[in-house]
Amino acid sequence: TLFVDGNHENHIRLQKLPIMEMFGGKVGAVSDYVYHLRRGEIYTIHGRTFFCFGGAFSHDRKWRSLNKTYWEEEIPSSQEMEYANQNLEKYNCKVDYILAHTVPDDLIPMVGLSRDEVDPTRRFLNFVVSKVQFERYFCGHLHMDKDLSKYSILWDRVIQIF
Repeated sequence: TLFVDGNHENHIRLQKLPIMEMFGGKVGAVSDYVYHLRRGEIYTIHGRTFFCFGGAFSHDRKWRSLNKTYWEEEIPSSQEMEYANQNLEKYNCKVDYILAHTVPDDLIPMVGLSRDEVDPTRRFLNFVVSKVQFERYFCGHLHMDKDLSKYSILWDRVIQIF
């Protein structure tokens, strides 16, 4: 099982996972069969490239407890964003798939939501999709199933890509 982090993960625990090389990038090893795909990494799986970038702002923070049900690290750091940008440059800004937790900021109105909150993750992903050539973008943060052009927002669906 491979996963990108969301916003309600225990990010302190994810950062402490043993790091190993897998699929051409670094992963956090949860167990022998479960791996965290780290922010900014590009992996090659079955000959296809995947740019991964987890995290998102928790809009429900006022009902949550810091370091218990949300973590400041849910928002990617500037270092993670810079690392992601450098990796994308190494791949000439071309990958097959983008796996993220949330959508780029420009898609928010297209799914019927308002931009009433500032999410640095969405802003960075806006920058990513403006410069990267990709076949399909997958995410799940919005708790809906919806396809928009090259974007698939997943909630109850599972999509086979191989």
